Amino acid sequence: KIRRVALRVTTNIDLLIKDFFHNPPSYKVVTTLSWKAATSIGHDQAAAAASAMVIVNTVVIVKGLGLSQRDVALTMAAFGAGSITAALTLPRILDRVADRTVMLIAAALLTLTLAAMALVTVTMGTADSYWYMLIAGWIVMGLAYSASVTPSGRLLRRSANADDRPALFAAQFALSHVCWLIAYPLVGQLGARVSMTAAFGGMAALAAVGAVA
Repeated sequence: KIRRVALRVTTNIDLLIKDFFHNPPSYKVVTTLSWKAATSIGHDQAAAAASAMVIVNTVVIVKGLGLSQRDVALTMAAFGAGSITAALTLPRILDRVADRTVMLIAAALLTLTLAAMALVTVTMGTADSYWYMLIAGWIVMGLAYSASVTPSGRLLRRSANADDRPALFAAQFALSHVCWLIAYPLVGQLGARVSMTAAFGGMAALAAVGAVA
């Protein structure tokens, strides 16, 4: 429902503005859409949860282990390496598997990885080997993150005709940023005020809601 409302607004925003500022206002805009159901925006929520955990808390986690700025960079590079690997392999995968299937599997993998990292953090958060587990988790989340967002452009193109595509992309862009607006401050507050286990767990729950939406 939110997606449909956003699409209506963004598709006709220019006409609405012209109508409103017409002297006198005409209020005569008639909106028409060519909408074909495509998919949920749940993968955006799962992707936002994972990327928020990585971007907001990587420095905090790594520095909290007493490691250096170089180690922070290596940890972030692990997420990037996973993303690049997925982006390079996805074209072949998408020739055989439907876009939506890939995105949903990736969203589920993000959820499971966040939950697994919550368990790892509570059991071995201060161990010397925790950093290596963190890097492994970041690589997996990078793979899943890229797989969850990369096919979205192809999916959106098939969801509306050429006239409605700009509005559809704008609506998806806006709604994905709403997900980030929720995830970023939430994961930061959980990590700072509760614990990193809570941050991982909270983002896993957020991603799970998106994966099943």
